[in-house]
Amino acid sequence: MKTILLSPFSNPMPKGENPKSYPIDYCNELIGLLKKEFSGDHVCHVKLNHEPGLTGTVQMVDCELSKLISMIKDKDTRLWISVDNFFHHLAWLAKRPGFVVFSKSDPFIFGHDKNVNIIKSLQYRRPDTFGYWWDCTFQKEAFPPPDYIMETIKENRGKIWD
Repeated sequence: MKTILLSPFSNPMPKGENPKSYPIDYCNELIGLLKKEFSGDHVCHVKLNHEPGLTGTVQMVDCELSKLISMIKDKDTRLWISVDNFFHHLAWLAKRPGFVVFSKSDPFIFGHDKNVNIIKSLQYRRPDTFGYWWDCTFQKEAFPPPDYIMETIKENRGKIWD
């Protein structure tokens, strides 16, 4: 049995939803697709205390960085998926590539070249690339849908994991 690490949310904004957090209904759909493709694997939600729980996942709440790094490097970790938050930068430091979902931030600036950076369309990039995130609005349509992410994972089997 392997583990799939999932970090789908970013810190809350003072007003409204974080524009980098994957929509919760998309999260639930993606979890279903992962469980279907990798039956028997655990989907582990790497979460902070304030984040909503996700059905069908093992919850890793407020883990110490050393524990997260160990999980990222663990031979039983099949793959990891994250939005543009701290997690993909931590995994880059741990030298373990994975899949990063972008919405309004630019993967050519904020992504790492060893990862598979997934973006629906560059048309959704915010015009003020280095501005404050709380000035940016959440747009569900800016995110790639779960089936697109799953297809991207399948296409990269053998290149980035397994």
